[in-house]
Amino acid sequence: MTENRIRIGRVVGTQGRCGELRVIPDAKDWGRFKTLKRVWVQNGHEETCYDVRNTRKQRGAIILWLVGVDDLGQAKEMVGTTLSLPMDEAVALDEDENFVHDLVGLEVQTTGGRTVGRLKAVVEGSAHDFYEVETPEGEILLPAVKAIVVQVDLEARVLYVEELPGLLVPDKRV
Repeated sequence: MTENRIRIGRVVGTQGRCGELRVIPDAKDWGRFKTLKRVWVQNGHEETCYDVRNTRKQRGAIILWLVGVDDLGQAKEMVGTTLSLPMDEAVALDEDENFVHDLVGLEVQTTGGRTVGRLKAVVEGSAHDFYEVETPEGEILLPAVKAIVVQVDLEARVLYVEELPGLLVPDKRV
C-alpha cells in the first residue's frame, strides 16, 4: 500500500448481481463508509482509485458499490483485495485513539521501565481489543484497556503498561 494511505477494510465477497462488494471494515465504527466518496482498491502491487456509488450496512459488513464495477464478474475479481484512503481523508480520532498501523511495532515497556517486547498486532475482541506482544519468552495478549495500557507515546515509539501479576507471562500450555 502506498505510504500515505491508510487501510480501511478488505473485500471478503460479493453481494447480488450488480457488482456490489461485501467489505469487512478495519474500524468498529462503520460511519466512515457513509460519507466515503472514493476508495483505492489494492490487488497485489496494483492500486486503482474508484468513486463510490453507494454504501450500506448489512449483517456486520459494509456493502460497497463502486462506479465502474457493474456486474458480478467484476466484483468477484476484487474479492481478497484491500481498500485504502489517503491519510488526509481519514476520520479524525479522539485524543485517546490511535490508528492500528501507528501501534504495530511499538516497544512495550512497564511503567517501571522494564522492556516487555514489541507490539505485533491488534486483535479485535467483543468487549475490547487485545494487543499481541512478541516477547523473548513467547507471545502474550494484553487487554487494550486504560487500567493496563496507561500511555501510548508515538514519538518515542513506546507503549507503557502496568505490570500486574501473571499478565506479562506467556502461556506455555498453548
